[in-house]
Amino acid sequence: MSNIVKQNDFETAIKSVQEATSIAAPERLATGLATLIEWQNAIEETAKQVKAMVVAIVKERGNQTTSTGSKELIAAGWKLRIQPWRTGYDSKKVEALLRAKGLQPASHMDTKISYSVNEMKLGALVATGTLTQEELETTRYEETYTVRSPEPVNNEG
Repeated sequence: MSNIVKQNDFETAIKSVQEATSIAAPERLATGLATLIEWQNAIEETAKQVKAMVVAIVKERGNQTTSTGSKELIAAGWKLRIQPWRTGYDSKKVEALLRAKGLQPASHMDTKISYSVNEMKLGALVATGTLTQEELETTRYEETYTVRSPEPVNNEG
């Protein structure tokens, strides 16, 4: 975490966002949002670090609670639990290993078919009447947007 967040900075940012939304001042919205996103990133990074420490401590000192490897540790009235996921073998790594050994993955692994959209082929289905345009439209993604972090603009030259 590169910057230390101060309580008064947080309060100032919240107040700035509240004022900005009440008078719709874009520069205040940008400042408030930039500050909040910076803090969110700092909090997320800190949470990641703390979670890694919890995993290390519970793995070392915790008691196993399930046959799948879940563990827990009681510390000062708090129950810390960890649950493994993505256990087993990584199929992409196994495939690469088999190919490196000159073996065909299809002979030694299960296969899965994956489909991707080809808009020209879908258009042909509409043209032949197999699908209607309305039916096809129901398969579109919902329109979503990502709000990017505001960035300061250099107004010089």
